[in-house]
Amino acid sequence: MILRQFLHSDPVAISYFAGCGTHAAAAVVDPIGDIDPYLRVAEEAGTRIRYVVDTHLHADHISAGRALAEAAGADYVLFADAPVTYPFHGARDGDVPEHAIHTLAAALDLPPLEAAIGTLSIGQKRRVALARALLGKADVLALDEPTNHLDADTVAFLEERLESWPGALLLVTHDRYFLDRVATRIVEIDRGALYAHDGDYSTFLLKQAERLAQEVKSEHERAMFVRREIEWIRRRPPARTTKAKARV
Repeated sequence: MILRQFLHSDPVAISYFAGCGTHAAAAVVDPIGDIDPYLRVAEEAGTRIRYVVDTHLHADHISAGRALAEAAGADYVLFADAPVTYPFHGARDGDVPEHAIHTLAAALDLPPLEAAIGTLSIGQKRRVALARALLGKADVLALDEPTNHLDADTVAFLEERLESWPGALLLVTHDRYFLDRVATRIVEIDRGALYAHDGDYSTFLLKQAERLAQEVKSEHERAMFVRREIEWIRRRPPARTTKAKARV
């Protein structure tokens, strides 16, 4: 996992790749300013900075990436210039076989592995990111619109892969057919309330319809009750006005 500092509020952004041999290895993303804090944190954590990545360069962004990489003996990458294979470095350092990367690359129709990431289309970048996620061993895999830019065969492969995923799977998608085949629990947020439904998307639609029908029925019954009370108030005898006010 790689964590990146947000708005550079924290001068040190170090995280650890899980499963990188017997010793933890760190990646620093978008370092700025003095490199000493990064080196000090790595030393205190008893780890080695192995990768330094610049994801972008802004006009006000003075990168310390190259200097930090040189001082730490780490690999430096300006992500836009990195080859497609770069996101898989963490997997290679762990126990993921090389052939698994190539198998997944073929199944997801990745661009040539020597291509620079900065030259890829949005769809190709999404495929590369999806491939890297599927090679990991996260306890929770979160995917945002995973079927975007995928053809039918690739979506079918993704469905099979996710059905055997050992951990929890969190999906955000508008693809109803994909959701129907993959999801086992759907969470709905409606008018500030949260409803959890076990089952696939078809089951969710049925349960949602039942809930909404019950709400309509309850609202109708409430409206009828209010109407009866209003009618009673209009008809009540004047002599019982004081005694009957407790009913309203």
